[in-house]
Amino acid sequence: MLLRLGVGAAVAAHAGKHIGVMKSSEMSLITESPRWVTIDVLDCRQNGQAQPRQRKEVHDLTDAEWGKFRDAVRAFKDINTCKGWSGGGSCTPPYPHGYDSFVKIHRDSETASWTDDFLPWHRRQLADFETMLQSVAQDCSITIPYWDWVAEGDAGFLTSEVWSPERFGALKSGCVDDGIGAGFGMQADPRTQVWCTRRDPKVGMQSMSGLTWEVKADLVPQGEVDDAVKGFAYTQFRNFVEQAATQLRFDVGGHMDSTVDPRDPLFLAHYSFLDKLYLDWQKTNPAVASSCGSCGVMK
Repeated sequence: MLLRLGVGAAVAAHAGKHIGVMKSSEMSLITESPRWVTIDVLDCRQNGQAQPRQRKEVHDLTDAEWGKFRDAVRAFKDINTCKGWSGGGSCTPPYPHGYDSFVKIHRDSETASWTDDFLPWHRRQLADFETMLQSVAQDCSITIPYWDWVAEGDAGFLTSEVWSPERFGALKSGCVDDGIGAGFGMQADPRTQVWCTRRDPKVGMQSMSGLTWEVKADLVPQGEVDDAVKGFAYTQFRNFVEQAATQLRFDVGGHMDSTVDPRDPLFLAHYSFLDKLYLDWQKTNPAVASSCGSCGVMK
Protein backbone atom coordinates (compact mmCIF):
# COMPACT_ATOMS: atom_id res chain seq x y z
CA MET A 1 0.00 0.00 0.00
CA LEU A 2 1.18 3.53 -0.77
CA LEU A 3 0.86 6.34 1.74
CA ARG A 4 0.92 9.80 0.18
CA LEU A 5 1.93 12.69 2.41
CA GLY A 6 1.83 16.36 1.52
CA VAL A 7 5.03 17.84 2.90
CA GLY A 8 5.02 21.41 4.16
CA ALA A 9 1.26 21.56 4.76
CA ALA A 10 -0.16 22.25 8.18
CA VAL A 11 -0.69 19.04 10.11
CA ALA A 12 -2.60 20.55 13.02
CA ALA A 13 -3.76 23.81 14.50
CA HIS A 14 -5.19 24.68 17.88
CA ALA A 15 -6.01 27.98 19.54
CA GLY A 16 -4.23 29.87 16.80
CA LYS A 17 -0.98 27.95 17.26
CA HIS A 18 0.34 26.35 14.09
CA ILE A 19 2.05 22.99 14.09
CA GLY A 20 3.67 21.91 10.85
CA VAL A 21 6.54 20.15 9.19
CA MET A 22 9.91 21.85 9.55
CA LYS A 23 10.76 23.64 6.32
CA SER A 24 14.12 23.28 4.63
CA SER A 25 14.79 26.98 5.21
CA GLU A 26 14.28 26.50 8.96
CA MET A 27 16.78 23.66 8.99
CA SER A 28 19.46 25.69 7.28
CA LEU A 29 19.25 28.46 9.86
CA ILE A 30 20.37 26.24 12.74
CA THR A 31 23.67 27.45 14.20
CA GLU A 32 26.37 24.85 13.76
CA SER A 33 29.43 24.11 15.82
CA PRO A 34 32.68 23.90 13.82
CA ARG A 35 33.15 20.33 15.04
CA TRP A 36 30.01 19.11 13.26
CA VAL A 37 29.37 18.53 9.58
CA THR A 38 26.45 20.55 8.22
CA ILE A 39 24.24 18.53 5.86
CA ASP A 40 22.99 20.63 2.94
CA VAL A 41 19.26 20.09 2.55
CA LEU A 42 18.30 18.68 -0.85
CA ASP A 43 15.66 20.74 -2.65
CA CYS A 44 13.05 18.23 -3.82
CA ARG A 45 10.53 20.79 -5.08
CA GLN A 46 9.33 20.72 -8.67
CA ASN A 47 8.55 24.06 -10.27
CA GLY A 48 8.80 25.59 -6.83
CA GLN A 49 6.14 23.27 -5.38
CA ALA A 50 6.65 20.68 -2.62
CA GLN A 51 5.92 17.16 -3.84
CA PRO A 52 3.92 14.52 -1.96
CA ARG A 53 6.02 11.80 -0.41
CA GLN A 54 4.96 8.20 -0.96
CA ARG A 55 5.55 5.68 1.79
CA LYS A 56 5.18 1.94 1.28
CA GLU A 57 4.45 -0.84 3.74
CA VAL A 58 7.77 -2.48 4.51
CA HIS A 59 6.71 -5.82 3.01
CA ASP A 60 5.88 -4.09 -0.28
CA LEU A 61 9.33 -2.61 -0.84
CA THR A 62 11.44 -4.05 -3.61
CA ASP A 63 14.96 -5.11 -2.68
CA ALA A 64 16.25 -2.07 -4.55
CA GLU A 65 13.95 0.30 -2.65
CA TRP A 66 14.92 -1.25 0.67
CA GLY A 67 18.58 -1.05 -0.27
CA LYS A 68 18.35 2.69 -0.93
CA PHE A 69 16.57 3.27 2.38
CA ARG A 70 19.00 1.07 4.33
CA ASP A 71 22.07 2.69 2.82
CA ALA A 72 20.72 6.19 3.49
CA VAL A 73 19.97 5.39 7.14
CA ARG A 74 23.40 3.89 7.71
CA ALA A 75 25.13 6.76 5.91
CA PHE A 76 23.18 9.27 8.01
CA LYS A 77 24.15 7.40 11.18
CA ASP A 78 27.83 7.61 10.22
CA ILE A 79 27.69 11.41 9.92
CA ASN A 80 28.38 13.30 13.16
CA THR A 81 28.36 10.15 15.30
CA CYS A 82 30.93 9.86 18.07
CA LYS A 83 33.12 6.87 17.35
CA GLY A 84 34.99 6.76 20.65
CA TRP A 85 34.11 6.88 24.31
CA SER A 86 33.03 10.25 25.67
CA GLY A 87 33.23 9.86 29.42
CA GLY A 88 30.00 11.46 30.51
CA GLY A 89 30.23 14.41 28.13
CA SER A 90 27.69 15.40 25.50
CA CYS A 91 28.36 14.02 22.06
CA THR A 92 25.26 14.90 20.09
CA PRO A 93 25.21 16.99 16.90
CA PRO A 94 22.76 19.87 16.48
CA TYR A 95 19.33 18.92 15.18
CA PRO A 96 18.78 17.72 12.49
CA HIS A 97 22.37 17.19 11.28
CA GLY A 98 22.89 13.71 12.68
CA TYR A 99 20.96 10.56 13.51
CA ASP A 100 21.76 10.93 17.20
CA SER A 101 20.24 14.41 17.29
CA PHE A 102 16.86 12.78 16.64
CA VAL A 103 17.43 10.48 19.61
CA LYS A 104 18.24 13.40 21.88
CA ILE A 105 15.33 15.62 20.83
CA HIS A 106 12.94 12.70 21.35
CA ARG A 107 14.38 11.99 24.80
CA ASP A 108 14.27 15.62 25.89
CA SER A 109 10.83 16.51 24.48
CA GLU A 110 8.16 17.69 26.92
CA THR A 111 5.27 16.83 24.57
CA ALA A 112 6.31 13.81 22.46
CA SER A 113 4.50 11.34 24.73
CA TRP A 114 1.14 11.19 26.49
CA THR A 115 -0.07 14.57 25.28
CA ASP A 116 -2.19 15.53 22.28
CA ASP A 117 1.02 16.61 20.54
CA PHE A 118 2.00 12.93 20.20
CA LEU A 119 0.85 12.44 16.59
CA PRO A 120 1.80 15.82 15.04
CA TRP A 121 5.11 15.80 16.97
CA HIS A 122 6.15 12.46 15.50
CA ARG A 123 4.86 13.43 12.05
CA ARG A 124 7.22 16.36 12.08
CA GLN A 125 10.14 14.26 13.29
CA LEU A 126 9.55 11.65 10.59
CA ALA A 127 9.36 14.34 7.90
CA ASP A 128 12.60 15.91 9.13
CA PHE A 129 14.30 12.51 9.20
CA GLU A 130 13.12 11.78 5.65
CA THR A 131 14.48 15.13 4.50
CA MET A 132 17.88 14.29 5.94
CA LEU A 133 17.90 10.83 4.36
CA GLN A 134 17.08 12.35 0.97
CA SER A 135 19.78 14.95 1.47
CA VAL A 136 22.46 12.46 2.48
CA ALA A 137 21.63 10.13 -0.42
CA GLN A 138 20.87 12.96 -2.88
CA ASP A 139 17.69 11.06 -3.77
CA CYS A 140 14.23 12.59 -3.43
CA SER A 141 12.52 9.21 -3.84
CA ILE A 142 13.64 7.89 -0.44
CA THR A 143 10.92 7.76 2.21
CA ILE A 144 10.43 5.89 5.47
CA PRO A 145 8.48 2.64 5.06
CA TYR A 146 5.80 1.79 7.56
CA TRP A 147 5.30 -1.53 9.33
CA ASP A 148 1.65 -2.53 9.63
CA TRP A 149 2.07 -4.68 12.74
CA VAL A 150 -1.72 -4.68 13.22
CA ALA A 151 -2.11 -6.68 10.00
CA GLU A 152 0.59 -9.12 11.14
CA GLY A 153 -1.12 -9.56 14.51
CA ASP A 154 -0.07 -11.89 17.30
CA ALA A 155 0.08 -14.86 14.91
CA GLY A 156 2.64 -13.28 12.60
CA PHE A 157 4.60 -11.11 15.02
CA LEU A 158 7.49 -13.44 15.83
CA THR A 159 7.90 -14.68 12.25
CA SER A 160 7.60 -11.29 10.57
CA GLU A 161 10.01 -10.42 7.77
CA VAL A 162 10.96 -7.28 9.70
CA TRP A 163 13.17 -9.45 11.95
CA SER A 164 15.20 -10.81 9.04
CA PRO A 165 18.86 -9.77 8.60
CA GLU A 166 17.78 -8.17 5.31
CA ARG A 167 15.41 -5.82 7.18
CA PHE A 168 15.56 -4.68 10.82
CA GLY A 169 17.47 -7.59 12.34
CA ALA A 170 16.66 -10.39 14.75
CA LEU A 171 14.22 -10.03 17.64
CA LYS A 172 16.50 -11.29 20.39
CA SER A 173 17.94 -10.09 23.67
CA GLY A 174 21.15 -8.11 23.48
CA CYS A 175 22.87 -5.85 21.01
CA VAL A 176 21.38 -5.47 17.54
CA ASP A 177 24.06 -7.11 15.40
CA ASP A 178 22.31 -7.65 12.07
CA GLY A 179 19.88 -5.80 9.83
CA ILE A 180 19.76 -2.10 9.13
CA GLY A 181 20.84 -1.13 12.65
CA ALA A 182 23.71 -3.58 13.06
CA GLY A 183 26.38 -2.04 15.27
CA PHE A 184 24.40 1.13 16.00
CA GLY A 185 25.10 2.92 19.25
CA MET A 186 25.77 6.31 20.79
CA GLN A 187 29.16 7.31 22.21
CA ALA A 188 30.15 3.67 21.76
CA ASP A 189 32.46 2.34 24.47
CA PRO A 190 34.58 -0.37 22.81
CA ARG A 191 35.44 -1.72 26.27
CA THR A 192 31.92 -2.72 27.31
CA GLN A 193 29.54 -2.16 24.36
CA VAL A 194 27.17 -0.77 26.96
CA TRP A 195 26.09 1.90 24.47
CA CYS A 196 25.01 -0.51 21.75
CA THR A 197 21.44 -0.46 20.48
CA ARG A 198 19.63 -3.22 22.36
CA ARG A 199 16.42 -5.26 22.30
CA ASP A 200 14.88 -7.29 25.10
CA PRO A 201 11.74 -8.99 23.73
CA LYS A 202 8.92 -9.87 26.12
CA VAL A 203 7.15 -12.29 23.75
CA GLY A 204 7.56 -15.93 22.81
CA MET A 205 8.47 -18.82 25.06
CA GLN A 206 9.48 -17.77 28.56
CA SER A 207 10.77 -19.92 31.41
CA MET A 208 11.54 -19.51 35.08
CA SER A 209 11.98 -21.93 37.99
CA GLY A 210 11.35 -24.90 35.77
CA LEU A 211 8.12 -23.49 34.35
CA THR A 212 7.69 -22.66 30.66
CA TRP A 213 4.94 -20.57 29.08
CA GLU A 214 4.23 -18.58 25.94
CA VAL A 215 3.68 -14.83 25.97
CA LYS A 216 1.67 -13.31 23.12
CA ALA A 217 2.39 -9.89 21.66
CA ASP A 218 -1.14 -8.76 22.60
CA LEU A 219 -1.35 -6.41 19.62
CA VAL A 220 -4.52 -4.42 19.07
CA PRO A 221 -6.86 -6.16 16.57
CA GLN A 222 -7.75 -4.62 13.21
CA GLY A 223 -11.43 -4.22 14.12
CA GLU A 224 -10.62 -1.98 17.07
CA VAL A 225 -8.31 0.14 14.90
CA ASP A 226 -11.05 0.54 12.29
CA ASP A 227 -13.56 1.59 14.95
CA ALA A 228 -11.12 4.15 16.37
CA VAL A 229 -10.43 5.66 12.94
CA LYS A 230 -14.13 5.97 12.18
CA GLY A 231 -15.65 6.92 15.50
CA PHE A 232 -13.17 8.56 17.88
CA ALA A 233 -12.61 12.27 18.47
CA TYR A 234 -8.97 13.32 18.22
CA THR A 235 -7.95 13.01 21.87
CA GLN A 236 -9.62 9.62 22.24
CA PHE A 237 -8.03 8.47 18.99
CA ARG A 238 -4.59 9.74 19.97
CA ASN A 239 -4.80 7.97 23.34
CA PHE A 240 -5.91 4.74 21.66
CA VAL A 241 -3.04 4.86 19.16
CA GLU A 242 -0.46 5.70 21.81
CA GLN A 243 -1.55 2.84 24.06
CA ALA A 244 -1.42 0.40 21.14
CA ALA A 245 2.02 1.72 20.17
CA THR A 246 3.27 1.36 23.74
CA GLN A 247 2.35 -2.34 23.73
CA LEU A 248 4.40 -2.88 20.57
CA ARG A 249 7.37 -1.07 22.08
CA PHE A 250 7.07 -3.18 25.25
CA ASP A 251 7.01 -6.36 23.15
CA VAL A 252 10.28 -5.44 21.44
CA GLY A 253 11.88 -4.15 24.62
CA GLY A 254 15.33 -2.66 24.99
CA HIS A 255 15.73 0.84 23.58
CA MET A 256 12.37 0.62 21.82
CA ASP A 257 10.74 0.52 25.24
CA SER A 258 12.31 3.80 26.38
CA THR A 259 12.40 7.53 25.66
CA VAL A 260 15.41 6.96 23.38
CA ASP A 261 13.57 4.52 21.08
CA PRO A 262 14.92 6.22 17.91
CA ARG A 263 18.20 4.47 18.72
CA ASP A 264 16.57 1.39 17.17
CA PRO A 265 15.84 2.03 13.46
CA LEU A 266 12.67 -0.05 13.90
CA PHE A 267 11.34 3.15 15.48
CA LEU A 268 11.10 4.65 12.00
CA ALA A 269 8.81 1.99 10.52
CA HIS A 270 6.78 1.80 13.74
CA TYR A 271 6.06 5.54 13.94
CA SER A 272 5.58 5.75 10.19
CA PHE A 273 2.69 3.32 10.68
CA LEU A 274 1.26 5.47 13.47
CA ASP A 275 1.45 8.42 11.10
CA LYS A 276 -0.48 6.39 8.52
CA LEU A 277 -3.20 5.74 11.12
CA TYR A 278 -3.28 9.48 11.86
CA LEU A 279 -3.67 10.21 8.14
CA ASP A 280 -6.43 7.58 7.90
CA TRP A 281 -8.24 9.33 10.76
CA GLN A 282 -7.84 12.74 9.08
CA LYS A 283 -9.19 11.43 5.75
CA THR A 284 -12.12 9.73 7.47
CA ASN A 285 -12.95 12.82 9.51
CA PRO A 286 -12.28 15.73 7.12
CA ALA A 287 -14.38 18.22 9.08
CA VAL A 288 -12.02 17.96 12.06
CA ALA A 289 -8.86 16.83 10.24
CA SER A 290 -6.89 19.86 11.46
CA SER A 291 -7.96 19.37 15.08
CA CYS A 292 -5.50 17.99 17.57
CA GLY A 293 -7.36 18.33 20.85
CA SER A 294 -5.40 20.23 23.46
CA CYS A 295 -2.15 20.24 21.50
CA GLY A 296 -0.01 23.35 21.47
CA VAL A 297 3.49 24.42 20.52
CA MET A 298 5.55 21.23 20.25
CA LYS A 299 8.51 21.09 22.61
